[in-house]
Amino acid sequence: MKQAPTAAHNGTQALAEEDFDIQKLGSQLKSVRERRGMAMRAVAELAGYSVTHISQIERGRTCPTIGALARIARALGCGPSYFLESQPRPEVHFESRGGAHSAEKSGQGWDLSWISPGIAGGKLAAGILEITSAQASKPVHVNPPYSVLMHVVSGEAKLQTAAGEHHLGAGDAFHLSANVEADFTAVGPGGFQALYLVQNEGATWQSGSEISQG
Repeated sequence: MKQAPTAAHNGTQALAEEDFDIQKLGSQLKSVRERRGMAMRAVAELAGYSVTHISQIERGRTCPTIGALARIARALGCGPSYFLESQPRPEVHFESRGGAHSAEKSGQGWDLSWISPGIAGGKLAAGILEITSAQASKPVHVNPPYSVLMHVVSGEAKLQTAAGEHHLGAGDAFHLSANVEADFTAVGPGGFQALYLVQNEGATWQSGSEISQG
């Protein structure tokens, strides 16, 4: 009888490191499985592993490889990043109107504040990018390692990319592919404010490191 492959030996690198908590990972996997109302056998069958090895992973006895974690996560209906968050995040987050936004990155007369701290395994984040009128003449440079969508909430700005120059006003939007550079300058005394949507492609998505000021 052919045995199911073990989750620790599928030809890819194991996650186990000195600073990696496999007990915490196992506990998270079990918690999600139980919230989904799934039996361990169902997860094992969908992931292609034996019930024994799923049990060992949940108890922190075995550390899965990266590939194995991806397969188990898919069986649970989520991505592997869900289980690799540096800080625990909720599955649902509500931010009330006028709630306090934390400024993750700021410069002379501008700041980027995140609307939400993020959700578990989330691949989308939203922030507010604002330039005050005092610094309206200074361009802000954006060079994101991930795709970015910006929607202008108020004010006006001049956008400059390799594709040309565009004038942006309230209600306008622009979408940048990863690693496409852009410079934009607020126009007029009212400053500029835009909704900043990013696709999470790694642990640095909330650092704001892709934004600088000329």
